[in-house]
Amino acid sequence: MLGEPRARTVSVGRRALSHALASRAVLDGAPDDEPATVVEAWAYDPLLLTESDIVDPLSLRLSLRDETDERARAALDALVETVRC
Repeated sequence: MLGEPRARTVSVGRRALSHALASRAVLDGAPDDEPATVVEAWAYDPLLLTESDIVDPLSLRLSLRDETDERARAALDALVETVRC
């Protein structure tokens, strides 16, 4: 099992990035030098492919395609297997 990340990650479409940063909602709660939130600007709005506030499995896999940690890669591969038809 992978450990919990220190900061939450929020993905937004490039068009929504300035609004997300201006609202400062994604910046609240940073202890000391640790980031409270990592904001990823995606080419498309990730909410288009999900019915909740959690990223869809295939977009998650694509966003982490360059991940080198073998445990993370194995978890991502397992996730993709759950959505194969």
